Amino acid sequence: MKKLFIPLMLLLTSAAHAQLPVFTGLELFSGGSSMATPLAEINGKLILSSYEAIYGNEPYVSDGTVAGTTLLKDIKPGTGNGFNYFGGAVYNGKYYFTANDGTNGTEIWYTDGTTNGTQLLKDINPGAASAFNQTNFMTVSAGKLYFAADNGVNGYEVWVSDGTNAGTTMLKDIQPGGVGCDPQLFTELNGKTLFSATTATYGQELWITDGTSAGTQLIQDINTGAANAGIANLIKFNNEIFFFARSVVDGYEVWHTDGTGAGTLILKDINPSGDGVDYGNFAILGNKLFFPAKNGVNGEELWSSDGTAAGTQLFKDAFPGSDGMLIRNLTVCNGKLYFRGIHAATTGAEPWVSDGTVAGTFMLKDLNPGTGHGFANLPKFTAYKKYTYFTGAQTTGDIQLWQTDGTTANTKLISPPTAPITNPLNLTAQFLLYTKDSSLYFTAGYDATGAELWKITDTTSYPNSVTTTAHNTADVRIYPNPAHHNFTINITQSFKSGSITLTDVTGRIVKSENLNTKSEIISLEGIAPGIYIADIWLDDKRSTQKIVIE
Repeated sequence: MKKLFIPLMLLLTSAAHAQLPVFTGLELFSGGSSMATPLAEINGKLILSSYEAIYGNEPYVSDGTVAGTTLLKDIKPGTGNGFNYFGGAVYNGKYYFTANDGTNGTEIWYTDGTTNGTQLLKDINPGAASAFNQTNFMTVSAGKLYFAADNGVNGYEVWVSDGTNAGTTMLKDIQPGGVGCDPQLFTELNGKTLFSATTATYGQELWITDGTSAGTQLIQDINTGAANAGIANLIKFNNEIFFFARSVVDGYEVWHTDGTGAGTLILKDINPSGDGVDYGNFAILGNKLFFPAKNGVNGEELWSSDGTAAGTQLFKDAFPGSDGMLIRNLTVCNGKLYFRGIHAATTGAEPWVSDGTVAGTFMLKDLNPGTGHGFANLPKFTAYKKYTYFTGAQTTGDIQLWQTDGTTANTKLISPPTAPITNPLNLTAQFLLYTKDSSLYFTAGYDATGAELWKITDTTSYPNSVTTTAHNTADVRIYPNPAHHNFTINITQSFKSGSITLTDVTGRIVKSENLNTKSEIISLEGIAPGIYIADIWLDDKRSTQKIVIE
């Protein structure tokens, strides 16, 4: 297999304050686009989906270099595409995904990052028939792997797995017969899993499971009878699940549940004369839940809630009157809320930012001046070290990479030092942080080789000190310290969203994950002995501590 490496490493300097990263291009194969897409990191290895003419589209494994990128397994021998990606998940040190080996149809597979450890988990739909379609994503919840699959008899039903063949089973035939219940939106709450399911009797409604057939039940028939409730956008907040749902009385509004029928209630009838919500999603910043909504007077605008009806209010009327703006892709990065705001009459679709205050909520930059759209599709906001990166366009049909610190002055288009390429990020499916080299990976077409794997590397140390700020400090204890195979984070305060990032003394990120409970064990598997910085965020509070790993 011939491989070329085109290093495009140049530390860009900025006339402003923002530090610009090093760009590195990885041309994995000569003679066309590899379409390499970063999918997951497991056991210190980067798992990719990539195309090479002699193999088709297959899974690859990488250490972040061209020389260290190899075919993981030719699942479908020959030039056919074996890797049929319909969404995957990391579970118990393995990456689970869908693939078609040409014999068993599209089924569930797993890999531990080695060729021998890349195997078919189970032929759910026996023979050449497929068990998966493009809407069946996998989710880890309450210590198990959940997904929708069709065994050829029951239709698409809830399946659950412990990572073994014998432990991969249909949980319950919720909609008897060959149609299935089309389960989606698996979300954990207090050791159980909530999801949406559709039946002939109740329509699409909210269900809950404890991982057993007997413990899988309808929570409430929100839109009574066979009508669909339109369950969407499940998010955990205030130890409940908030979601969109439709009822015959109130229309489409925000609901919340504690997992019981009696505890499943409408949050507020935001629009008494119609639907209060439409599309969009939730995001949590500080102690508030943000979402787009319309009250029948102001048009669609940004709303916030503390989880109570009284505390659910219009947050900012950015475009006064009934016009409003469409709000999509709410994402919290580095303590700020970013989203796409669309006002067709003045700015088009552009990036907005909020620090959680009304005065601090504004259009970040008019990327495509006038009514042109800076976002032709949903932007991909992602936090990497102290900056937020996203995809946007200065002119229609030219999606590029942007960097921001949340200010207009430091929001800028960035690119490698090559000849300008039009629309290099139009095929970027996702960004992925690879902790081994603390770089952010994505797919881009920055040169004549087509869509290839690229990474940016921020060489600055962040955080750059082990001291904590006296104001707004999270109450956190880490033990044991020094640590060996793992350590425990003990949190005394209540919080709604939390995260921990471990960096070494050079500022390289070695581990990053979310915190969901007040006591969590953090695995140190694959992390070398040394001194590290644990940067812990609990809502808007922060604790930065030194930890020694032996």
